[in-house]
Amino acid sequence: MGDYVALLLKMVSVETKETQTKAEPYLQVSGVDMDGALVNYLQLWRFEDGDIKAGCKYLIRGLRVSFEQYWDDQQGQYVSNAQGPKTFECSYRTAVEDVTQVGMIGNLF
Repeated sequence: MGDYVALLLKMVSVETKETQTKAEPYLQVSGVDMDGALVNYLQLWRFEDGDIKAGCKYLIRGLRVSFEQYWDDQQGQYVSNAQGPKTFECSYRTAVEDVTQVGMIGNLF
């Protein structure tokens, strides 16, 4: 928890999203890692349409491991679910590098 990690993913889907106030765009991506495990609904803030493409391979650095959040009606906000699954959180440290053309990486998938 709280550690920063890097993921190597082949993108399966890339959707352009924005906050409810439409003030901040982000990408919601899903991809497959080198072991064939699906990484679902990773939200990459400050990324826009065209920054990441489905079918390409990316090295994503600076993702923070955290607990998934859920909406708490009593508090009126999102809160961490310490009993639930872990997820990856995008931060100002997150960098995405297209490595589709790197032959050695292509052999891993």
